[in-house]
Amino acid sequence: MGTTFVRLTAVPLIVSGARKCLDVHVPDQHNNGARVQVWDCNNALQQTWKIEGDTIRSGAGKYLDAHAPDQYSNGALRQTSITP
Repeated sequence: MGTTFVRLTAVPLIVSGARKCLDVHVPDQHNNGARVQVWDCNNALQQTWKIEGDTIRSGAGKYLDAHAPDQYSNGALRQTSITP
């Protein structure tokens, strides 16, 4: 049995109509719990995302996650190293 490798391309996630990108708050971009926001697109690491199956990972390798206490009230987004 052979192993199949899939190359993943990192892309910006653009908010439709707003011409803004999903962005990790820069000072915390490598930390768990970092705030994710909508920001002007600038092609920086904090706006790079990979879609892997049913997960989305930031350029820092963290998973996109809805903060549990807020998941049913506008779902504040954050990043974490734990698979959601």
